[in-house]
Amino acid sequence: MTNRDPTIFALPHNSVTDDREPLFTFYVPNTFTVDGTTTSVNEYGFLGISIIFWIELLGMFLITIVVAAIIGLLLYWIIMQPKQTETTKAYLIGWGLIIPFWIAYPFIFCHYLGITNNIFKFLVGGVAPIAYFFRTTECIYGFAPLYTTRSAQEFVFYYASFPIVARVKRNRKQQEEDENQNQNKNKNDTNNKEAINGVKKIIGDPIKCTFSKTMSHLCRFIGWLFLLGALQSILNPHRYFGFFGHMPQHGDKESWYALERFLTWQLYANSAAQALFFQLYITTYCEALIFAFTVLTGFEAEPAMDNPMLRSESPSDFWGRRWNLIVHTVLKNGVYKPTRKYFSRTTAVLTTFLTSGIFHEWILMFVFGSDFSTIIMGQQQQQPQPLYKPVYGSAIVFFLWQALLIGLEFTLGGSTVVRNVSKIMPRPVKTAFIVGMGVPLAHFFLEPYIRSESFFVHGAAGLPMIVPIIRKK
Repeated sequence: MTNRDPTIFALPHNSVTDDREPLFTFYVPNTFTVDGTTTSVNEYGFLGISIIFWIELLGMFLITIVVAAIIGLLLYWIIMQPKQTETTKAYLIGWGLIIPFWIAYPFIFCHYLGITNNIFKFLVGGVAPIAYFFRTTECIYGFAPLYTTRSAQEFVFYYASFPIVARVKRNRKQQEEDENQNQNKNKNDTNNKEAINGVKKIIGDPIKCTFSKTMSHLCRFIGWLFLLGALQSILNPHRYFGFFGHMPQHGDKESWYALERFLTWQLYANSAAQALFFQLYITTYCEALIFAFTVLTGFEAEPAMDNPMLRSESPSDFWGRRWNLIVHTVLKNGVYKPTRKYFSRTTAVLTTFLTSGIFHEWILMFVFGSDFSTIIMGQQQQQPQPLYKPVYGSAIVFFLWQALLIGLEFTLGGSTVVRNVSKIMPRPVKTAFIVGMGVPLAHFFLEPYIRSESFFVHGAAGLPMIVPIIRKK
């Protein structure tokens, strides 16, 4: 662990270094032939999960949620209750006070808690404040869901919740059938009402989570945890997780983006494997948050990932209905809808992906560019400068490429030829084609997390893993 100023509060276990002892060891014989047969025995150890790693992560999220609840209450009193959206007051309070706060919050938070773990910084200092950033723009421009304005409690619960609360939705088909069968009934019977298990619920009400559903979330989290641990155990021995080899040399940033790499099959194979690995990380951590959310609140949460790498059928399906739906939802309400109100759909899509690229660049600056915390806090760094410095701009390039793919889908997807081909194409082939269109520039997005050689290492303590045992001779 690094030394810190004792006057600054620090977590008792920051989980930067993985000092777990194996729960048990085993031997795997490795046989090879050189002038006869020689057998070499390799020793491996199984590392159990660091429970305190997950407790600390949950604790940091709870602190951030409490802060968000206070901010949400202020926004309700100042903007939502008096119906001051899209007013000078909303712009001054939102853009002048709340949004700058969420930009500065991660630096302040991680400084005073002494957080150096990059996974912690990414989740608590990066993703969560970004979600609250865009929920603030929802308020400014009047795109917060209507059910959140029913009371201060409703709005605060909506604003501060992370992940997204599952709520009662209108069943349009059933509603149309009911209206056809009951044309003479009171119109109030179909006005924002939904029957769930025989009980009338208002559209937008949080859905209670049953005990069995909570346990299913726990089982799902444990399953993802072991799958992720197994994959990281396999990829760990390979430099930059390049399972298929042919990776750039250490510290050679230029070769990472060299045109020659686009002519190698290893680039695409490694990028696909690394993207799946990154997807599993987000899926596992979000499932942990969903399980904690259901236990602490008693309500259900919306799924965060829906296996985009293996089930997507179009670029819009990948980004709009499967990949990181927490971020998708806040971008949709906080960027796409306000932009679409004044501009075309193409402009709104481009703006949304550009904004996504910018905030991913901001996350890189925060997670890896530790010198920025010195600028904001005005104090000397008390930890060594990181060896890795991100190349800024690559995330924006990647997300603009995705916007281009969405644009091509909008332009060509409605043609007769494309529709007919899409109908007869098997889903696995369709998914491979969709993922294949994004893979050529995937390393532009993955590079900082892969090349930092600390990001995924910092997450290892929370995973069950199998590691080689090196005995000192």
